[in-house]
Amino acid sequence: MKKMKRWMALLLGIVLCVGMISVGAAAKESLDWSDAYIAAYDEDGDPFKSVYAEGTTFTYYLKLFVWDTDSERYVAQEIRDTDAVTLYDENVGEQEVLAQGTGRVIRWTADKEGYCAVGIKLARGNQLFYGLEVYQIGDVYEMEWAEVLFEGNYVVDTLLYDGKSFLNRLTVYHYPSNTFLRKGVDYNIKMSKSKGPGKSVITVTGLGKCEGKLVIDVDIVSPSARFSDVNQKKWYVGAVNFALESKLLSGVSKTAFDPDGHMTRAMFVTVIGRLLGLGELPDIGHPFIDVENGRYYTKYVAWATALDIIRGTSNSTFSPDAYITREQVCTIIDRMTDFYSDMLDELGYDDDIELESDGGMRFFDHMSISSWARESVYGCRNAGIVSGKPNNIFDPQGNASRAEVATIMKNYVYFLSDNIAVL
Repeated sequence: MKKMKRWMALLLGIVLCVGMISVGAAAKESLDWSDAYIAAYDEDGDPFKSVYAEGTTFTYYLKLFVWDTDSERYVAQEIRDTDAVTLYDENVGEQEVLAQGTGRVIRWTADKEGYCAVGIKLARGNQLFYGLEVYQIGDVYEMEWAEVLFEGNYVVDTLLYDGKSFLNRLTVYHYPSNTFLRKGVDYNIKMSKSKGPGKSVITVTGLGKCEGKLVIDVDIVSPSARFSDVNQKKWYVGAVNFALESKLLSGVSKTAFDPDGHMTRAMFVTVIGRLLGLGELPDIGHPFIDVENGRYYTKYVAWATALDIIRGTSNSTFSPDAYITREQVCTIIDRMTDFYSDMLDELGYDDDIELESDGGMRFFDHMSISSWARESVYGCRNAGIVSGKPNNIFDPQGNASRAEVATIMKNYVYFLSDNIAVL
């Protein structure tokens, strides 16, 4: 859940940056030296590991990063030979000095086992810049240094109920050794309640070289349980819970979600607008005579069409109450992917995300898929975002249900998370 909230915030940040660019807001071209930090790397240019043997001699290769308000990212600056550098022990109240030197290279030898938090201070005239390196000295495999992760992804504190057992989807990551521990070799794990919803206790007991026990209280929640028409045993319950928790979808009333109901164009542009963070952008106009001002979807329609993510049914109409088809959903997902890829490139990131339409079996109703939608349909299918129906049918002109859209958006968010390194 923590990671889900983090990538939602990052996606929103990307779009907000882009939105400001789109409306012509110019950033001041300068470096903000009040927002700077020191980072340290090993002799190979890699970040430091999490655990080292006692007596290890560390060579710190320092880099100074300063916030650039033009590119809206941290940029590296040259460290001068005259820059004074001090390493100090953050664990000690008086911050014991460990080493001193000048320039970008400084060395320190670890002489005791335990947790190390090494502060770095670089002085350049009256300017001071700080950094921090944290690692473990010694072969420490206590379970207290581990975290339980869901599917190797986010730290477990809350789990979204999906009707399946969580036990075999939990992994244990050990931070000092920077490794995933092996179930049945390094640890045993059990849950007091493996499906939920409700309260559960996860207990991890060390085996072999791993010692100790890790006990975690976790809530297994089902936001959809408040809706009387959401069957908690249906295939869609996990996706509906995900969509509700991430605020991509909401109910059609206080007591109904309408999972089998058709998704209208107004509903779908709202879903993608929430994912893109378009509601946080300023109001802009739109050309559609059938989109009233002040409706829940108005701003989303205006921005999504301005960014060419969704299009009207004519030059002057949007048809907000018309149902959206399965092939139209795929086409819009494809345009969103192009949008993210272009904006990441604009912001200087190297992530290259695209939907690959080549490969895989054709749907039995391939010829029924509109020619303009085929690449998008197969691209979404190959990326695991959409799936067909029984007997290899896609049903391209079929109206997308709200449960289907919840599933598609969950799969799409996971696709973005897997393919955008900054997330």
